[in-house]
Amino acid sequence: MMANQNSKTDEKYLLKNGRVLLKEMFDGLAYTYPVFDVYPESRIVGLKLKSEKRVCLLGGGGSGHEPYPFGYIGDGMLSASVSGYVFTCCSSLNIYQAIKYLNNYNCNGGVLLIVANYTGDVFNFGLACEKAKKIDNINVAELIVSDDCSRPGGKVGRRGMCGLLYVIKILGALAKRGSSIDDLLCLGKNINDKLASLGISATSCNVPGEDPSFLLQRGEFEFGVGLHGEAGTSRIKACDVKDLIRLAVDKICSTLCLKEFSIICLIVNNLGLVSHIELGALAKYTKEYFDELKIEV
Repeated sequence: MMANQNSKTDEKYLLKNGRVLLKEMFDGLAYTYPVFDVYPESRIVGLKLKSEKRVCLLGGGGSGHEPYPFGYIGDGMLSASVSGYVFTCCSSLNIYQAIKYLNNYNCNGGVLLIVANYTGDVFNFGLACEKAKKIDNINVAELIVSDDCSRPGGKVGRRGMCGLLYVIKILGALAKRGSSIDDLLCLGKNINDKLASLGISATSCNVPGEDPSFLLQRGEFEFGVGLHGEAGTSRIKACDVKDLIRLAVDKICSTLCLKEFSIICLIVNNLGLVSHIELGALAKYTKEYFDELKIEV
């Protein structure tokens, strides 16, 4: 959700009441995807599953990042998701209900929580995890994903960003094959250590009716911006897009200690305003720079 950064942005949206809009979006999701169980009040979405004993993956976080999380529900990926209000963590009660929902299907095969490293998400998912263990004796574990390389980790660690998608895809496929929750958790931590993401924005991020999260002057980019519009680590003057890509790739390479003949997987993603046409060109330029560095994508 992004718009003009110089004023409040109600006039930029067809629908302006964020909380009402969310419920209606989930109502629409139920109509559009009959393969999902959708609970609009708690914002829980689940894949209609047959009962079998295997680990299920549960993802979630604040709304405003669509298609994440419910867009990554599928066979061999997330089994369910739970969403909060826009840029607000889900309640621990709704997370707890989602854990119980999955446990009803998978015969206590285990529920692995995939959580982006933001304080509220980590706290609420942790509360729900402990409650499910102690009250319901559910086999549940929590994996924190922290791939933002724009700043040092500090006390709370790096923020979670699009590295979540690798975790979901790999662990979801292995869960489908029957891997144990302990094995998935161990592998997930190993994957997390090999992730690095970096966000760049040409404008601030806005929630309808609220002020811009930060202000950029014309001709500036925010380098290291967060998923919720958190200010980045530096401001850089507008430059050729290939130079911008070089700055980002160099930071990622430094973080992961990449060298010639390293092999990587690459995601070029969109925080909200980039068109698919532009994304295609950005993917080309990024791949070409990795080729220059003799790093295999």
